[in-house]
Amino acid sequence: MRETLKERARASETDGVELKRRTDDAVGANSPYSFITYYQTLYGVRDLLAPLVADGAVSVPPMEAPGESTVIEIYPAGTLRRLGAVDEGYKESTDEAAARRETILGALSAATELEVDLPASVRERALEDDGGDALDSVVAAVATARAAARGFEPSTEYDPREGCIYV
Repeated sequence: MRETLKERARASETDGVELKRRTDDAVGANSPYSFITYYQTLYGVRDLLAPLVADGAVSVPPMEAPGESTVIEIYPAGTLRRLGAVDEGYKESTDEAAARRETILGALSAATELEVDLPASVRERALEDDGGDALDSVVAAVATARAAARGFEPSTEYDPREGCIYV
């Protein structure tokens, strides 16, 4: 299937090898089947999300109304861009990258309508994790809270068949 999609992209008037969803373009994300995200998409949708949806255990807005257990797609870099924060160079073990992580944590509070009050242990972990996963998790939590505050109404363009990346 991945190769079929790539062939369609090559035959189209797009500027790449991979077609993007409208929501990908809106937040600057990679295609769900790019070499960076292909396995996350495949296994995440097939092995994790599909069984939960089939069992009625979760809802996935905007394709469905939010429910008691809601799953949304998040893109931390897109959230940081939307908030006007640094979105590159923080996933390294340099002093400059550590300073960027500190700046990002400050921006999460300053650039959002939500009160972001992190416990000291979470803040410390986000600052010390030079791989950026801890900070990305905090950013994802903020993006989720922003989406919930809007009733999961998308803030970017999307196609209802493709879903939406919440930022």
